[in-house]
Order: sequence, then C-alpha cells, then structure tokens
Amino acid sequence: MRRGILRLGGWAAVLLTLSPGGWCADRNVPGDYATIQAAVNAAQAGDRIVISGQRVEPGQITVSVDNLTFTSGATRGEVRAAHFWIIGSGVTFRDLDINGKNLTGGRPTDASDIVAFGPLAGAAVIEGCSISNPTPSDNIGNTGDLYGQTNPGTCVDFRNAGPITVRNCYFINDEEPIAPYNEVGLHFDYAPVAGQGAAGILVENCRFKSTNSNIRFSYRAQDIVIRGCDFTHPDIDNARDSFSAVAVSFNMSVSDLEGVIRDVLIENCVFNGPNDPGQIAGGIYASEQEMHNVVFRNNRVTPSMVRRSFTYWPRGSGLVIENNLFEARPTAANETAIWLRVQSTIAGSNLIPKGDPRLTMRDCMVLNNTFLCDSVASDGPRIDENYVEGVLVEGNAVLDAVGTGIRLINPPHAAIVRGNQVERSGGSGIWLAGKNTTVAGNVLVDCQNGIVVRESAGAYGSDTTGPQLDRASSGILLSRNIVLGSIANGMIDTSVDSGALGGGGLTWTGRSTAIRYVNNTVINSGSYNLSLRGDGLEVYNNLLVGGQGGVADYQGPGNANFARLGFNLIYQSPYRMISFPGGAGMAATDVSAFPLLAGGASPFNAAGVVPLPSSPAIDAGSANGVDPDYLTDIGAVEVGAVTDTSVPLAGWDRYR
Repeated sequence: MRRGILRLGGWAAVLLTLSPGGWCADRNVPGDYATIQAAVNAAQAGDRIVISGQRVEPGQITVSVDNLTFTSGATRGEVRAAHFWIIGSGVTFRDLDINGKNLTGGRPTDASDIVAFGPLAGAAVIEGCSISNPTPSDNIGNTGDLYGQTNPGTCVDFRNAGPITVRNCYFINDEEPIAPYNEVGLHFDYAPVAGQGAAGILVENCRFKSTNSNIRFSYRAQDIVIRGCDFTHPDIDNARDSFSAVAVSFNMSVSDLEGVIRDVLIENCVFNGPNDPGQIAGGIYASEQEMHNVVFRNNRVTPSMVRRSFTYWPRGSGLVIENNLFEARPTAANETAIWLRVQSTIAGSNLIPKGDPRLTMRDCMVLNNTFLCDSVASDGPRIDENYVEGVLVEGNAVLDAVGTGIRLINPPHAAIVRGNQVERSGGSGIWLAGKNTTVAGNVLVDCQNGIVVRESAGAYGSDTTGPQLDRASSGILLSRNIVLGSIANGMIDTSVDSGALGGGGLTWTGRSTAIRYVNNTVINSGSYNLSLRGDGLEVYNNLLVGGQGGVADYQGPGNANFARLGFNLIYQSPYRMISFPGGAGMAATDVSAFPLLAGGASPFNAAGVVPLPSSPAIDAGSANGVDPDYLTDIGAVEVGAVTDTSVPLAGWDRYR
C-alpha cells in the first residue's frame, strides 16, 4: 500500500510538469532565441523565458501566453530599453532587472510604462525584481501636482483585476540633473465597466524610490496589503521646489461616486521623506473618494515629511492608525503630522453637495502612536470636519509640537480623547470644538495652554447659512486630566458669542454650553488653571494648585454661567472674576488646604499628583457635584476604594 502511494505521488509530479499544449520548457535568451520577443512567440502556457546577461531590446514586447514566467539564467538577466505589454493571464516576473533606459541613458519614447498588465491579464506575480526608470506621461514639469496626475509613467502599471503579488522588489527612478517628474513605482488603475475593481493585492518587502508616488491607486480596489516596505523620496534640487510627492496615494476619480476602496492594511513599513524643505511631500495621501476599513499600523515615518505624514480626506468608515512612530517635521504653516477630514464638497463640483449625509467618516481610531516633533513642526494628529461618531484618540504621545498636540476641530465629533501624553506643545496640548466629546485621563506637561475649548468653523461646511449654531461647542466632558506647568492657562474656553463671515454678512453663534470640568488636576499654570466662559458650566471635584487663579471668568465677572460649582480643592489659587450668589468668595463645599501630593507643590509628572494617605483630597469630593453622597478623591487620581454612602457606584463611574 505504501508503494502504491509513492507511485501515485511520482505520477502526480510528472503531471505537474505538463501544460495543455505539451511539456513545459525553458526558452533561453540568448541561448535558444536571439530576442525575448522571439522566445515569447515560441512559448506555450507554463513555459519559462530564461534571460541571461544584459539584453537591449528597444520597443514593446507583447506577451499573450498564459502562465508564462520570466526569470534569470546562470547570470542574472538585465533587460534594457524594452517595455512589456501583458495580455496573457497568470504571468510572473522573477529575479530580473528591467531598466527603461538604454545603454546611453535614453528613456523609451514610445511608452511610459516599463511593465503593463492589460485588463485581461488576470493574476500577476512580480518577485525579486528591480525595475527602474520609466518615462513620465502627463503633467510633466516644474508645476507638476500630485493631485492632478492621472496618467503617470510607471515601473509597473496594473490594469488587471488580480490577484496581484509583488514581493522582494526594488522600484526606482535613478535621479539625474533633469529627471522626469510624473513617475510612479506601482500604479493600480483597473477600471472595469462594473464591479469593485482589482482585488487581492499584496505588496511585501519591497523598496521604492520614485519622484511622484511610490504606489498609487487610481481606481476602486479592495483587499490590499502593503507590508514591510521601505519608501524613499529622493532629495529634489531647487529647480523643482513646487513638486509634490507621496509614498502611497489613493487618488480615485471623484466622478466615480459608486466606486469604493476597501479593506486596506499598511503595516511594518518605513517612510523616508525628502530633506529638501521646498518639496511638498507626504507619507500617505487619500483624496475625496469613498474608503472603508483602512488600517495603518506599526509603521515608522522618518526622518522627515515636509508637509503631512498622513493625509486622509475620504468619506466612509473604519480608519485605524495604530502603534506608529511619526518623526513629523512639517515646515509649512498650519500643517500637521496627521490630518483627517472629509471635504465639505467633492472637488467643488457639487457632485456631493454640502450637508449631504454621505460626506461623513465614522469609526476612526488613532491609538498608541508616538509623534516626535521638532522646532519647525506644527500639529500632531488633527481630526477635522465631518467625523461624526466613533472617534477614539487614545494612548498617543505627542512631544515638542510647535503648534497643537492633538486637535479636534469642526463638529460634530462625539469623540473620546483619553490616555494621551502631550509634552512641550508650543500651542495647545489638546484643542477641540465639537459636540458630546469626552476628554479624559490625559496628561499635559509644559504646554502653552493645556486644553482649549473653542467655537468651530462649522460642521458639514455650513458656513454659507446663518446663524451657524453648529459652531458652538456643547456637551463636552473634561475629566481626570492632569495639566502641569502650562505657560499660560491649564484649561481655557476661548469660544465667543458671535461673529461675522467675511464678505457674506452672515452671523454665527459660537458660545459654548454645558461644558463639564470634573476631577481634573491642574497645577502651576502661568496664568489661570481654569479660565472659563459659556453657559451651563459644571465645575467640581477639581484639584487646583498655584497659578494666578484656580477658576477665572475669561471675559470678566458674570460672563460664565454655572449650573454646578463646588467640591474643588483650591490651594494658593483663588477664584478670579467669578460672581458668586451673595458675594461669597468661593463655593461652600470647596476645600482650601495644601493637597499633600507625592510630588509636593510642584509635581512634574503624573506620578507626582498621587495624593498621600493624609491628603485632604481623599474622600472629599462628590459624585454628582451637588450632594456629597458618594465620597471620591478630589483630582485626577483616586486612591483606594470609593466611600459608599448611598448613591449607586454607576453614578460616579460615568466620570471615571
């Protein structure tokens, strides 16, 4: 029985060598055929074209045979000046060098793609190859713009539906004094009459160095994995300062309103930006199409991205940016490491008008990333208009941003911002405007202002109608945050009552309402620890030490309107410009005592704000800010169990 199994296995091995037209064969160039095209013409399905040494074969090589493999012989093959047009299915390129230049440095004059898979090519595999120096197509020149270049020159152009595997390859433009601009490493632009475009795309362990996009998606696609790749943009000389470049671009036509890019994973990659400050460059760029289920994790963006490391403007759902290192150094004003937004219209063409519910992004998570900025950086992560629900910004570290550490601007958001560490931000540690957002458990050290609440520019681009009530922040909870050593204010509400739109004469209302400040610890702000305004404020269980004032009315006595105020521990940090009923100097339930913290009166980290066992902050607060039914610790840190007096624990947990 055992011998029978072995015999069957042997026949199976023989059968695997057969193709429908006969035996598989190696077609050797130059051994058997003078040219690659001649070998292809003689080949049958399942054959190999084996290329040895350098082959200069100008013009187009047409491949119509299915399941054909191009590979190297004993001497690694190098193909010069040729470009491949693949119309057969299941074609593989393995362990070859393909260079668009001829031996004197000239590039092809009859095609811009070195390897192009036609719409009927089906599956494609490229492994272990080096492909370089395509000729650009449209938008060539110093005014080249990434966003308008739809027909680039490419190392490989995929017009086929897939599946597509690209592994262990190098795609490069050899930079030269006058190099073409519009060059892309891999271009995916399968455009069927119907359907969801290419599917099953794997790009793994590849290196890129292209002057425009390393990888570009110009049409609908799905099931995309980009893993373990190294993306590099060459330094661009001063003659090309206006040029745009990006590592991975999703830039589908905005007129394809039914098209979707979905299920994208980009992980364990390195993105190296240019060092030329004149180049406008980025790591990831996604324009105004619809996208779903995109994950960007465990990547390193370094050493510089002159503009934005990650620009994401589509509508859709399911974006995760997780466990990445951003050494983000944008030089332009108001730029940012990550900029997430949904455009208020699609390309200004009213294909989707302002206010349309399709212009939203849902379920976005920015988790456990590290942002290392420097003296020329602006913002860390920025979440902008029309992110409407399911927004979570958690566990990130933002260091040395000249602008804002974390920015959520333009409602609605309904976001959760928690457990982040922001240090030495030249502007705000956290800057937000929106509806029903929770900012909890964050640590902000040595920022200009710790947390800023303000009015927004308006949701859904509604800046064309008055009175813009959506510009007012409301329902924001600020809880358990630690704000230490702010140069100006620990927390400040800068919203204003109203304003006027330039040129339109329309007014808007931005005054905040129902902002809650609960169980925060704010110490030694250069100005006020809490500088407040707005209506229906709730301020309780906060530990406020030092500074020019514990709680101050930002606009003067009587402007801030309090719904609840009390159970705050205030030490060397009095109320300023607050109008109390009957002229009282502070709320009757407040505590005025030295807080006895682990770090003394000037703690410099989160561990320093832990109350010592004898601290008057322990069991001195209230769960609801009105009745001392459930005794909690005042401030951001709870020591031991909560004292149960009558109120169910859930009544206190909502703030924890």
